[in-house]
Amino acid sequence: MGCQRSGTTLLSKLFDEVFSCAVYGEYSAFSNQDTYRLRLNDLSSVVEALENIKIPTVILKPLVESQNANVLLESIPQSSVIWMYRNPFEVASSSINKFGIHEGAINKIRPLYDSEFAKNPWTTWLTEKVNPEHIEHFRPYFDLAMNPNDAAMIFWYLRNVQYFENSLQGNERVMLLNYEQLLLHGKEISAKISRFLGRKIDLNVAKVERQTAALELNVDSAIQSKCFELYERFKSIENNENIVSPQNRL
Repeated sequence: MGCQRSGTTLLSKLFDEVFSCAVYGEYSAFSNQDTYRLRLNDLSSVVEALENIKIPTVILKPLVESQNANVLLESIPQSSVIWMYRNPFEVASSSINKFGIHEGAINKIRPLYDSEFAKNPWTTWLTEKVNPEHIEHFRPYFDLAMNPNDAAMIFWYLRNVQYFENSLQGNERVMLLNYEQLLLHGKEISAKISRFLGRKIDLNVAKVERQTAALELNVDSAIQSKCFELYERFKSIENNENIVSPQNRL
């Protein structure tokens, strides 16, 4: 879970190379009842399908459901969450480079401020469970002609703050993972994931080439400050995280 363009596809591919893992991406049998194949199917059918999979570790990537992390943890037995996060500048740059200034940035927050646009059925996850206080905080910045970097950074904040809106900090079934640390310290992170999941998982991070980092973007200073405050808060929590294996959880 986490914000799009934060390295979740990379992590999924690394899991997919592990013999004991079955990986299901955003478009999978677990979301095939949705018109756009993004939203998860009814949770009872998801749980039933998971119970029929005999492979030890099943990985799902329902990024558009990150705002429902608590619901999924409560509904899916023996489930855990890895919440990936990445430098806000890098995420914003990656999103715009891949999807353009509209789909990759402005349209990601537009449903919150444009009621007509929000009627598009594919926008449901973009408005679901967003704290009204956050919406109002960023309202002065929204405009169809706004700086797309600002829009992408706001989207980064709104998706990642869901970690705290769901009170996931301190939850032993949730692990924070920094994209940068995964690339720089692959063996250590692989061992950390293994402890978290309670089984040995060897991720072959050595072969992964790091993408060029966006060191700085032209972004409103107040938006930048708010995003990086959250980013540093994530890093502080991850550094102090006490990973407890499933066998030792009460």
